[in-house]
Amino acid sequence: MRRTWKSMVSAVVVALAATLLPVSVASTAEAATHCRTHWGSSVEKQVRAVDGPITGARAVRRGCFDRVIINLKGTAPGYRVRYVSRAGVGVPLRGRTQLAVLVQSSRFQVGQCFPVVCDGVGGPLLPANWRNLINLTGFRTVRQVAITEQRWSSSPVPPGNFSVITGGETTYGIGVRRRLPFRVFTRQYATTSQLVIDVAHRRHRHHHR
Repeated sequence: MRRTWKSMVSAVVVALAATLLPVSVASTAEAATHCRTHWGSSVEKQVRAVDGPITGARAVRRGCFDRVIINLKGTAPGYRVRYVSRAGVGVPLRGRTQLAVLVQSSRFQVGQCFPVVCDGVGGPLLPANWRNLINLTGFRTVRQVAITEQRWSSSPVPPGNFSVITGGETTYGIGVRRRLPFRVFTRQYATTSQLVIDVAHRRHRHHHR
């Protein structure tokens, strides 16, 4: 009798496993099918120069895309985001292609530039990790985020040996696994803002832009 009972329990467990497995696989496939990432891959831009400054960058993993966030103080900036050739952003990055992200804001507050944050000609210094700003371990699409270019306008302050920032632009390079759809938008909060770049995990078929 005991052997018969154990056999019945084993049979029920096997039957349940066989029933649940296809449901799990189907759910995963269904989730992938319903990713709302039917975006394009052409240039995204908005013109709006702001005082900033840029305060940093981070990345977040999502179910259907990888997200890169550039944080700022004050008003959300203008931007120009586009795919470029492998050397198009000036710094070789990991991945088959790259997104060049031009942010119409400086990393330094307009009106401020002290010797501690300026080099010998009055330009803002790059952070030590400018080639690898974000730890991207486990990310599916984004391979590397780096600062690739800084431009600024300044005004000399006599009698010192430095100038103050009057405006500027910062370009980030995002190394991407392959040319995949992306979207760009900004978020405005009370005293801060964000520039958000989402890069899809996969390319959808029958999508043209």
